[in-house]
Amino acid sequence: MKKLGFFLTILIIALFLKAQDNYKDVTSNYKVYKEGETVSVITDYHKTGGMPNAGVDLQAGSVTGVFGIGGHTAVKVPAFDYGLGSEKFVGIYENTAIFEKTMSLLFSKNGHNHPYFFIQVTDPQFGMFENNNGFEKETYLYEKSVKEINRLKPDFVVITGDFVNDPKDMSQIAEFKRITVKIDSKIPVYYTPGNHDIGKIPDYLSINSYIKNYGYDKFAFKHKNSQFIGFNSCIIKANTPDFEQRQYDWLKKMLAKSKKARHIIIFCHYQFFVKSFDEPETYSNIGILNREKYLTLFDANKVKVVFSGHLHNNAYAKFGEMELVTTSAVGKPMAKAPSGFRIVKVYSDRIESVYYGLDEIPESITFDQK
Repeated sequence: MKKLGFFLTILIIALFLKAQDNYKDVTSNYKVYKEGETVSVITDYHKTGGMPNAGVDLQAGSVTGVFGIGGHTAVKVPAFDYGLGSEKFVGIYENTAIFEKTMSLLFSKNGHNHPYFFIQVTDPQFGMFENNNGFEKETYLYEKSVKEINRLKPDFVVITGDFVNDPKDMSQIAEFKRITVKIDSKIPVYYTPGNHDIGKIPDYLSINSYIKNYGYDKFAFKHKNSQFIGFNSCIIKANTPDFEQRQYDWLKKMLAKSKKARHIIIFCHYQFFVKSFDEPETYSNIGILNREKYLTLFDANKVKVVFSGHLHNNAYAKFGEMELVTTSAVGKPMAKAPSGFRIVKVYSDRIESVYYGLDEIPESITFDQK
């Protein structure tokens, strides 16, 4: 049974607590919400109504009150909230409404309305700095990125190709694997192949070799009501008809199964285009005929974003409402962007992503509610 986060509700009795000072004291003792799955709701108690002043004895220093009714009033009380989903609680309303709000958040559609984040890493490309004569710099950068991943604890990680510079160099492959396995085992990691992993023109031998080393060349999974699909864009770029058509048919099936998904997000190595749909084919993009074929398919199935790598720089473009986001390398940079990775936030109504250099990674991930 999947564990759910929990709700921490604190009632503050205004008669006994000096509102501002004691509010800080109470909240300072409840830091559990920082774990990311807890909502702390701090509210006043019901107002007990109908209590007139029935007499004052100055000599005895006492005040006598008599309750005119035996229940609580419907006077609204303030609620102060922290943590994931807290925007559902903040405000002034009847105390008893907290129950309905709690149930609504806990049992919202599929229980997956909370924002979350994942990380895209691309092009560690062991051996590139030293032209296959070593990979000391790649080791340093990739180990640094893995430490940051483990500290941030994303829902999952996708690495979009070019793990190594020479697909036949087993020492490069072994070093990539040695560091990748250091990613916390609770964080799933997914791969898509790059041209340096599988060859510029993939064939049966290179594809089988890749699968032997990494397990698969495409994937699809559902996470919190969104669909995530990764595939081998190298066979599209090379325009190898047999491999390409089989994968295209597989993609159509995966997309057909994803119609009820909140978001559909795609991962591959080559971006379909970098700046504009009609740009000529280069080393950095996919040919125009396949570009149109796949983007039309994605657009018809309401794909939200296509994340890619290969460029060793960041780029952004759109095809209709679909975003094409190209992420720079965690390995050797080829332009202004430093070595780093992309943090992608998934909200119920949108996707947001930011690329960070490895020296610019935020201390924690926060979510804005619009």
